[in-house]
Amino acid sequence: VYGLLLLDVVSRWGYNDETLFAPFRLTSEQLADPNYRIPTPIANELVKHALRLTGESTLGFHLGTQMRISIHGFIGYAIMTAHDITDAIALASRFIQLYFSTFGPKATLQLQCDIEVEPLRTEIILGLTIGIMTMARALTGIEDLKSDVDLDFPEPAGFDKYRDKLSSTIRFNQPHLISSFDKKYLGLKMVNADPIASQIAINQCETELSALGERRRLAM
Repeated sequence: VYGLLLLDVVSRWGYNDETLFAPFRLTSEQLADPNYRIPTPIANELVKHALRLTGESTLGFHLGTQMRISIHGFIGYAIMTAHDITDAIALASRFIQLYFSTFGPKATLQLQCDIEVEPLRTEIILGLTIGIMTMARALTGIEDLKSDVDLDFPEPAGFDKYRDKLSSTIRFNQPHLISSFDKKYLGLKMVNADPIASQIAINQCETELSALGERRRLAM
């Protein structure tokens, strides 16, 4: 899915799937298969290749602005049809390495990322960070959602030109991958709330996890 999302981004610079994927013997048809996975080392080289092609210093911002909840399969569908933001975050925390807390003055989300190679780690985390903002606006119908985001890597060259496009504050070189926001957002209703559809999607997520051979959350 993220390979196809990357293709969507580099197509803005006029590149097609053959230009992006051929050096790695990948095709759009392969990546459209829900069971196909790109090995991490190849995914890292794919991101490097995309950075060279576009000359863009960070693709993470563009990945995030193009991200839609529907690309995340049944997990995305379960979140999209949840009752409110609280239920949506609880579902995300249930199936991926995302930790949710309301103990402090603000609600917080902390991401645990097991990927260590660069630039894959930086671009995917930045993409997810911007993507969560993009998806939250679409899911709630509210454009001006604000948060404070701390990222544990240096600011990518040229990122400053995108800051005025964001309603949230992003800080780099911080000790953790964490986002905090006003607790009033937790009660925001989802525009596509559907309890029956959400439960069907949750059941499918459980089935897919069981098929992996162990009960664990999906690592990003």
